[in-house]
Amino acid sequence: MPFFTLQIKANLTNIESLSPDCNESFRWQIKTSCSNCRQQDDQWKYIVFEDIEEGPKGRSECHLIEKCSLCGRQNTLEIIPNSFGKYSSEKNGQFQDMLQLDCRGMEPVAFDFRNNWVAVGEGSNTKFEDVDLSSDIWCDYDEKSGESVEIGEYEARFVVSKKK
Repeated sequence: MPFFTLQIKANLTNIESLSPDCNESFRWQIKTSCSNCRQQDDQWKYIVFEDIEEGPKGRSECHLIEKCSLCGRQNTLEIIPNSFGKYSSEKNGQFQDMLQLDCRGMEPVAFDFRNNWVAVGEGSNTKFEDVDLSSDIWCDYDEKSGESVEIGEYEARFVVSKKK
């Protein structure tokens, strides 16, 4: 049962931090592949911490249950509680941990940023809500600091990790 950590990297300009608007209700948009036959699902699916399903055989809870369309294997994914992170300007341009997943029979292969992020202005602590990262760059103006703010060059990856 490998654990996977979602790491993101971005270039923040006059932004102190970037995080989901609400860890418990944020829609993490992912694509997965079956660990058994390597069939990759082309459809984006979302997982939400507060949306829990009863696992196979009713002995556990998980956030996603899927049956592989090729080999028929039933696979599950669970968001690890208290594994949520936020992207900090202290390590701007470097990969930072955002979320950890316990995957059984599947692997996450892609993440889509989309919307509902919150950015905090550097120095001013201005909160920019509902930041939409579905395009290549997000920019706004921080009236408190008198500076333009920008988030760009974002990318994501999943790495195999140990449980936190």
